[in-house]
Amino acid sequence: MPIELVHLSNLQLLQLSANRLSGTIPPQLYNISSMYFLAIAENQLSDRLPLNLGLTLPNLQEIYLGTNQLSGPIPISLANASGLEVLALASNALTGPLPKNLGNLQNLRWISLGNNPLGDENGSDLTFLTSLTS
Repeated sequence: MPIELVHLSNLQLLQLSANRLSGTIPPQLYNISSMYFLAIAENQLSDRLPLNLGLTLPNLQEIYLGTNQLSGPIPISLANASGLEVLALASNALTGPLPKNLGNLQNLRWISLGNNPLGDENGSDLTFLTSLTS
């Protein structure tokens, strides 16, 4: 992925899906606070989502990072992106329980997390979904 992208400090929308990108996502990309749409799905990117993702991208409304090789947990801070409507992280290697505070995302209308070894054995970490239905 071109490192020069991180110098576009007013970038609001980035669509780089299905481009055969490989390697890691430049950490500085997650610091472009004006970004509201991030789509880098269907590539061969291997990385961990930064723990402060929701804090550094507070205006994020849609994030598409599915079908890559991302690993590690879904950051708890993601709930700080209070305007998040779409969370698409399917077909990666994300692990661990789902953050319960995802239920605080009142604008969330689409969530795609399939094909990841996520969750606990009894599914109790899915209880956050009930707060999204009211």
